[in-house]
Amino acid sequence: MSPRLSSYSLAACLSCCAFAIAQNAVQQREVRSLNELPPEVLAFLIQDPPQGIADRGGKSNVTDVVDQTLPMRRFVLAVITPVRLVVEVERGGRSHYFQKLEFHQVYHHWMYQARNYLDGKIDDVATLLR
Repeated sequence: MSPRLSSYSLAACLSCCAFAIAQNAVQQREVRSLNELPPEVLAFLIQDPPQGIADRGGKSNVTDVVDQTLPMRRFVLAVITPVRLVVEVERGGRSHYFQKLEFHQVYHHWMYQARNYLDGKIDDVATLLR
């Protein structure tokens, strides 16, 4: 005799799956402004290098035509999970490119972990978390 799920068991399984998906969605938060970042991450971004950073959609030096009053970097997107924070930054200038910076939470503080160069702009959190 093959095992079969009763409609009650199937409903219970589907309910658990829906709860797990909802929990995962709650545990990751999309960030679209520098003001929403934890202070230690924002301080790192401002000082790396110490030329400032523009907020999402703000003015920055995107090309090699440089305006000394504008920063060379611009915040694009970030995603925060309980233990991981990933930030995408656009860097302007002659070699215009995008970077992904990763932070991990260690003893309730966000610590810088890694930097990767991206092929292009990423504008969704699922891709940014990969």
